[in-house]
Order: sequence, then C-alpha cells, then structure tokens
Amino acid sequence: MLHNLKIKKTRMMFYGTACLFGAMGSLLVLLMMRFSPPINLGTVNVTGIVDQFISQESKKNLTKESLEKEVNQFGIKLDKEIKDFSQEHHVVLFLHEAVIANAHDYTEAIQKQMLVHQ
Repeated sequence: MLHNLKIKKTRMMFYGTACLFGAMGSLLVLLMMRFSPPINLGTVNVTGIVDQFISQESKKNLTKESLEKEVNQFGIKLDKEIKDFSQEHHVVLFLHEAVIANAHDYTEAIQKQMLVHQ
C-alpha cells in the first residue's frame, strides 16, 4: 500500500511538472507571436531578370568567356540584392515560378535597387 502511494505521488509530480513546462512553452509561444513582426511573403522573377540581363549583354558582342564572367558576376550581385531587399523590407522572397497564390511581386523593386547600387 505504501508502495502504491509512492507511485501515485511520483506520477502526480511528473504530471504536475509536465503541465508546468507545457504552460511555460505555451506562454513563450504566445509572447513570440505577440512581439515578433509579421512575416510578409513575396515573389521575385529571377529567371526574367537574368534573361533580360543576358539579352542585353549578348548585344554587346562579347566573347563566350566574357559573357559567362559577366553573367556570374551579375548572379552574385543579384543574390546579394535579393538578400538585402529581403532584410530591409522584412519580406520572405520566393521564386515567382514556385508560388501559386497571389503573392506580391517585388521584381521591379529589386531591379530598381540593382540600378541604384551599380
């Protein structure tokens, strides 16, 4: 009988501790949701930006090696601009082709930002 009481007491302590940690976790989640900024989603048409750049560069009659070098440098710059834009505007950007829903398209804004930072 004493053994059964010890088991019941241990179980009650375990359940009480589990409830306490559950409540603390819930409180933490509620605080995070309350004080964290909302997540904004958007798209960017990277393929269109790169295609437009390649089209412009191909009109310059560059050698294949020079064109590849320019495209690689452009890709690095585009990646940096997208990351900077995302951080500055607190938006998570997805590829335009990957989003089915009507998300805001930031392609033109990123192109303008790239022109400013040339």
